[in-house]
Amino acid sequence: MSFYLFLPLWAALLARVGGSVERRIRAHGLALAGLYATGIATRGLLRAGGHAVGYATLPANADLFALGMGLAVLHAASSVRGRPPGGLLRTLGDVPGAAWVAAACCYAGAVSLGYPFGLAEPTVAQELLREVLFGLIAALVVAPGAFGDQAAGLVRRALRSRPLWALGVASYGVYLWHLTVMERLVEAGRGVGRPSIVPLSLVTLLVTSVVAAASWFGLERPLLRRVRRDRRRRPVV
Repeated sequence: MSFYLFLPLWAALLARVGGSVERRIRAHGLALAGLYATGIATRGLLRAGGHAVGYATLPANADLFALGMGLAVLHAASSVRGRPPGGLLRTLGDVPGAAWVAAACCYAGAVSLGYPFGLAEPTVAQELLREVLFGLIAALVVAPGAFGDQAAGLVRRALRSRPLWALGVASYGVYLWHLTVMERLVEAGRGVGRPSIVPLSLVTLLVTSVVAAASWFGLERPLLRRVRRDRRRRPVV
């Protein structure tokens, strides 16, 4: 919630940057680099100070949001320029398998860090490396969906299918409700025994998808329509 409250302020601030397209793109890039550094630095300070809380706050996760926003800026920049991105981004778009292999390597690196379980605290290095690797995993998985020919390849065609498109429309509801649904399922089955993660995840996805669809049709879409209708009615000065 704090991110979605922060995002309009961030957009309004960067919208004040004038000049050429390239100048505005550089401003976005520098600002996002600062946001990424803020997330990494906050986690390092929290871990170095031995703090038990604070890791779920916006400053401690700003790096992850910066990566996603960076992909959006690069995608928009290529559209404005009228040409596809070059270099590494072009490779990730043209060879999505390379992006996913790199993501798998980052995951293997994260697993090999020896991040402790339970109440044992990780070192500052373990905390920061895991955060960086988790961010890279997410960025590499998503990158082929932002760059390259979106009609090429079986995976991309599957992602463009109607069922997954519909799930994407309701994905914000999935994000909002999935933990609550999982907690309720665990509570309901507490007398049966410890749940297995795979069946629990599958049932959670199914139930959450239904709840998210109800949230989309009953709340989100009507609110969006009302906002757009009010905006069309607003007089032009």
